[in-house]
Amino acid sequence: MATLPDVFQAMAPLLAQIPQYDEQEPPDTYYNKVMQAISYGTSLGVAAFNDVVKVTVLSGKMAGRFVPPNPFNNAAGNAVNTSDLF
Repeated sequence: MATLPDVFQAMAPLLAQIPQYDEQEPPDTYYNKVMQAISYGTSLGVAAFNDVVKVTVLSGKMAGRFVPPNPFNNAAGNAVNTSDLF
C-alpha cells in the first residue's frame, strides 16, 4: 500500500521540471502545470494526500516574494485549504 512519502517520491521528478514561479507567465498557466503533477499524485489513491497537502505543494512551488505573508488565508480571512481556493 502506498504512503504519503511514496506519493512525494513519485511526484518529485514532475515537480522538479516546473521552475519556481517567477511571474513570467500568467498565474493560471503556472497553476495548471503544478496541478497536473498534483493530479498524478491524487491518482495514486493515498488518503493522506488531501487538500491541505496539495495546497502546501502549491504554495511551496510559489514560495518567495510572490507568496503573501499568510498564504493560507484569503483577503476575507478565510482559510485557503483546498487547491480550488488557492
